[in-house]
Amino acid sequence: MRLTYRPDQLTLSVEDDGRGFPDDVPRGNGLLGITERVTAVGGTATLRNGPEGGAHVEATLPIPPDSPTTSEAG
Repeated sequence: MRLTYRPDQLTLSVEDDGRGFPDDVPRGNGLLGITERVTAVGGTATLRNGPEGGAHVEATLPIPPDSPTTSEAG
């Protein structure tokens, strides 16, 4: 799991070393829900298999320019 902060966006990446997403199985409500929620706020979601197996899920969310930073809200 990796969380990356930039002043204009926040990215959460999660990877595992399992079997990945089967090609012949439709995505369930959990993965669909992630995609819908992230795109609803103007972000992007990527769900893919890793190059050597496993799954990779990444969500990038925009941070509005007028949002307080952690140090300001603290």
